[in-house]
Amino acid sequence: MRGKYKIWCKDFNEWKKDIEDMGILPTGELFDFRRGLRVDLYSHIVVWFTGRKDKNGKGIWEDSLLRDQQGNVGRVFYHDRSCSYLINWHRKDGSWETDSCFGYGVVIGNYWENPELLGK
Repeated sequence: MRGKYKIWCKDFNEWKKDIEDMGILPTGELFDFRRGLRVDLYSHIVVWFTGRKDKNGKGIWEDSLLRDQQGNVGRVFYHDRSCSYLINWHRKDGSWETDSCFGYGVVIGNYWENPELLGK
């Protein structure tokens, strides 16, 4: 397991509040130990904490949206091949760029609550 996580429920468009009895099985499945049920991963998204903070001290999570000094907005994602978190920047000119520099971005929201911030 990679550490702290939170869970977004797509059915209700909100963060699950009762996750202390939930866990990730070795198979990668989400399990609710209180109810004894596997949780549907089609309607729930597990979002991991990156262990990093933005320049204002706010925690950066997978799917966080950051804004850089030029006003570009990027989405944080986990890259399996490099085993690291990267940012997919949507540039003002419409182009995309991926990098690993978190130092110049500020968290402005997250993809699940604020997809419109990516300008899509």
